[in-house]
Amino acid sequence: MFDLPEVSYFVTEHQLFRSTCTRCIHTVDAALPDSVRSPHISPNLLSYIALQSGQFHQSITQIQQQLKQHFGLVFSRGAISEAQGRVSAMLTPTHQAIKHQVQSASLIHADETRHQRG
Repeated sequence: MFDLPEVSYFVTEHQLFRSTCTRCIHTVDAALPDSVRSPHISPNLLSYIALQSGQFHQSITQIQQQLKQHFGLVFSRGAISEAQGRVSAMLTPTHQAIKHQVQSASLIHADETRHQRG
């Protein structure tokens, strides 16, 4: 018997405080830890969004609907688009390195076997 695992998500709340010195009236704002890169999208969720977009060719609206239906998560179209942009920026150095390696190779081979789609 095959079954799917229960789907859930984790939310980590970071509370930032502001303090003002009563003597000099200097205000200090707390900062997010370095491990928190985005206030609302974790690396795992970024990867999931990139997979849905890149591998499965889903639109932002489809990704938005899937996140809501499967996980109960609601994100704006802008947040999903921003996530895609962040992943793209992360992958750019690797893409450029591969491009440079292919361009400088003495022999380049591509498999031209036809792949029927649909």
